[in-house]
Formats: sequence, C-alpha cells, structure tokens
Amino acid sequence: MFNSQSSMFKDYLTALLATIILAACTTPAQHRRAQFTRVLDHAQEQNLAYDSITNVDSIRMAVNFFNRHGSANEQMRASYLMGCAYRDTGDAPRALENYQNAAERADTTSRDCDFFRLSCVFSQMAGIYHKQLLLSNEIKAREKAAYYAMRTDSIYYGIYDLDMSAAAYIMKGRNDSAQIILEKVQKLYGENGFEQEKLRSSRVLIYLYAQQKDRLGDARRLINEFDSKSDMFDKNHELPPSKRLYNYYKGLYFESVGSLDSAEFYYRKSYRPNRPVSDQEPTYRGLLSVYKKRHQADSIANYAELYCEANDSSVAKKDRELMAQMTASYNYSRFQKQAFEKEREAHDTKLIMLGVTALLLLLLLVFWYQYSQYKARKRQELMDIRNEYAFATDEYQKNTHMMEMLDRSHRAVIKTVQNELKGALAENLSYKDELAKVTQAFNTLNEEFENSKKELTEENAQLEKRIKAIKKKKALTMAKGKDLSFFETKIVRDIRICLGNPLSCLTFENKELLLATAREYYPDLMDDLDGTIVNSQEKLTCILVVLNLRGTECANLLKVSVQRITNIKQLLNMELFGENTARTLYKNLMRKYDICPV
Repeated sequence: MFNSQSSMFKDYLTALLATIILAACTTPAQHRRAQFTRVLDHAQEQNLAYDSITNVDSIRMAVNFFNRHGSANEQMRASYLMGCAYRDTGDAPRALENYQNAAERADTTSRDCDFFRLSCVFSQMAGIYHKQLLLSNEIKAREKAAYYAMRTDSIYYGIYDLDMSAAAYIMKGRNDSAQIILEKVQKLYGENGFEQEKLRSSRVLIYLYAQQKDRLGDARRLINEFDSKSDMFDKNHELPPSKRLYNYYKGLYFESVGSLDSAEFYYRKSYRPNRPVSDQEPTYRGLLSVYKKRHQADSIANYAELYCEANDSSVAKKDRELMAQMTASYNYSRFQKQAFEKEREAHDTKLIMLGVTALLLLLLLVFWYQYSQYKARKRQELMDIRNEYAFATDEYQKNTHMMEMLDRSHRAVIKTVQNELKGALAENLSYKDELAKVTQAFNTLNEEFENSKKELTEENAQLEKRIKAIKKKKALTMAKGKDLSFFETKIVRDIRICLGNPLSCLTFENKELLLATAREYYPDLMDDLDGTIVNSQEKLTCILVVLNLRGTECANLLKVSVQRITNIKQLLNMELFGENTARTLYKNLMRKYDICPV
C-alpha cells in the first residue's frame, strides 16, 4: 500500500515538473495559442454534439487572436465557430456576418485549404437564409457548399446540399428546376450506395410528380419503394409526427388519380399533433380540396376553409413580418460592413497613390540630379578634350612655322656664304684658307639645320599621334554630330574637291551656298559675324578656318594672297576674341562655338 502511494506521488511530481518545464519553455504567444485552441476545440465538440455553444466571449477573443496570428484555416475555423455560437443564441445577423468572414478568410488557392469546413460554412449560411426566406441567397450558398464538399470527397454532404436547394426552388415557384435537381440527387444517391437517403429525398419528388398527369406512374413507383424500403416507419408501419408530411404527398397523389377516399385518409394521417398551427396547414388544405370536389358544404369543410384562410392571413403574415425584420437587420448590418470596408479600401488606395506619387517625384528628382551631373561631367570632359586638342594643334602649327622659318634662314645663310665664296674667289685672296673656313661653316650649318629639323619633325609626329588619339575618344565622337553633318554637306564636299586643283576657286553661287549652310549649322557664329564683320570675304575666311584649311588653301579658294588671309584671320581674332594674332583663331572658334575637330 505504502509503495503504491509512493509510486503515485512520484508520478505526480514527475508530471508537475514536466508541466513547469513546458510552461517555462513556452512563450506567451504559444501559451495563448494553446489556450485559444482549447477554447475552439471545446466549441467544436459542442457543435458536433448538437449542444448550444455558450462561451461566446472566449470564442470572440480566440477570433481576434487568430485573425492576427493564425493561418487562413485557423481564422476560418474561429469565425465559423463564432457564427455557430451566435446561431445558437438566435442572433441570425451576427451569425451570418461571422460565416461570411469565415468564407472570406479561406484561402481557396492553397492546397492546405480546409474545404470541408468551408462547405460547412456555406451550408450553415444556407440554413439561416432559408429561415429568413432569402431564397436566392440560400440557393447560391447551397451550390457553394455542395461544390466544396465534393472537392474533399465528402460525397454525401455535397449531395445533401443539392437536395436541400430543391426546397428553395419550390418556394420560389420554380418546380421544374427543383425536379431536375432532385432527379440528379436520386441518381447520385443511388450510385454512391445511399439508399435510405435516396428514399428520403424521393418524398419531395413524389410531391412534384403528383401534380403532373404524365408523371403519376413515376409517383406511384416512388411511393411503393418508400413504403416497402424506408426505415422511417415504426413496427406498426407508422411515421413519427415530424415525418408525416409524406402522408400529405401521398394524399395528393390519390387525389390526382381520383381516389378521394384514400386522399382524405392520408390527408388526415398527415396531421401532426403537438406542432405549431402553421404546421397543420397541409392537412387542412388537403381536406379542403377533397371537400370541394365532393361538394359537401358541411361544418368540417367550412372549418377547414376558414382555418386555412386564417392560417394564411394571420400566422403567415406574422411570419413574413418577422422574416422581413430579420432580413432588414441582416442587410443593414452587412451593407454597413461593406460600406465601411469600401471606405477603408478607398482610404488605403488614396494613401498608396499618394505614396507612389511621392516616390515617383523623388525618383524623378534623383534622376534629374544624376542626369545634370552626368551632363556637367560630359561637358567638362569635352571641354578638356577640346583644350587639349587646341593646344596640340597650336604646338603643331608653331613647329611647322618654325621649320619654315628655319628653312628660310638656312637658305639665306647658304646664299650669304656662297656670295662670300664668290667674292673670295674673285679677289683671289687666301683662296685655300677662306675656302676651308667657308666649307667648315657650311657643313656646321647643314648639321645644325638637319638636327633642328629632325627634332621638330619628331615632335610633330608625336603631336599627330596625340591628335589622332584625341579624335578617337568616345566623348568627342559623340559630340561631333552637328559638325560631321556640316562637313558632309554638298558645298563642303565640293570645296574638298577644289582643294585638289590649285587653279580652281569658289564661284559666286558656291560662296552664297557656303554662307547659307554655315548659318544653318552655326547660327551663333554667323550672328556674331553679322554684328562685327561687314565684308563677305572675311565671313568666308572665317568659315574656311572652321573647316581647318591652311592659309594657302584659303587664298587659292578666294583668289587672294596668303598675307591677305593672314590679315583677315588676325582681324577676326581681334574682333571676336580680342587677340591680336592669327594663329589662335581656330582654337578660339572651337572653344566658343562648340566646333569639334575633324
């Protein structure tokens, strides 16, 4: 005994210690999830046992928690059970609202979606719609419930929802649609082995067939099958009070085939004791029809007729008013929620649009700033290249000029030496000594001349390579579009051809065309020339300088002397740039008027 108690005490301590360790290792969020999961499990057990769900407040807290921290299935489950709790308390509008929330929470695109619970959601919604006489809503909900039930292979529940939708079609007066659905339901029940469910569903089909003369044989067949195979009958072959509406359908059949005694018998058997007055309407309606056909104006017929009228006018009217109030309450609540959601969506959309607009403006400003910096860098890079090119070209021209001067001086010195030699020979004074001196001086001068010429030639060769390298730079090539197009014009090509013939010159038409073409491509330069230069010869000289032609080439084209060209270039440089020299004119034109070398 003692050992048994000791063992139980140890087990208790072990379980308590495990609980403490589990609680210490569990975060508050996990603890709350476990707590609310237990609340929903308990509510689900009550729902499956057809007990009323009473812990509404706890379920509401679970809904709030799972809406923030739960998966789509958990959110749907919580809202569904919340709707069931309101259903049990008789609050139809809130029940529908939570069912709708549950349907909206479901992620039907996910493979893990709980389609069976989603079918239950729509099935519960359909039940409430039926009580509120929202028949169109009920039909849509039944169709969705059947569809999602079929997706989970819950064939029975899918067929059941189709079966229940037939009643809504009958209440809407669309018996043909109800008949099509019920015939399909009969086939599905039979194919899947649900024989008793098939018999149960056939009762409404008997009601529809009994009203069609060409289908009375089918009605009789279904009546025989139900009477012989249904398990609804007790040992005395009687139906319970809740199932006696079948007798009304059977009486309707016998009335259609003209057997009024049988019809009266079954109409009377359809009476359901201890049921509301409205539930007795089929009995009184059937008896009234029989008495009218018999032309028996006795008290029973009068009572039945009066009672049916009273039932139709008072009870049904009260039911309709009650249903209208419930419908209005639901619609107002639902529409109010939809309006709030639309307003919130519009507000969110407005905020998103403002944010997107601000972001686009910011990106535009950043892009504009980056583009401005890029253009500034490109301009500076182009300016540096132009300055470098102008410097190299200027040095090249200086060296060429120096070589020309050196050559000219060399020829003058040689001429002087030769004159001295002739004079010495003429005077025959110290012929040999003087000849040796002159020869030595002549050789020395030739050597110095060749060395200087070699140095200048090498320097010019390096400058030519540098000029070619500058021309190949991408920035310079990209910036030469305007100049290239100018140099590719017909008049410029004609001028290039004239350069090969020293005897050719520019005609009057060529000069006018050259001025007009230059004005098109370099309007700023031509405007400045118009403001300072009057002579067209000076303007033509400036344009030929833009073409980077040498002085002799310009002189040949204009049929003037080289000195005249030099004077004009000096004048242009003075008037346009304030420099009293002809050599820097081309460099200054490139810098000021964005003229790129070609």
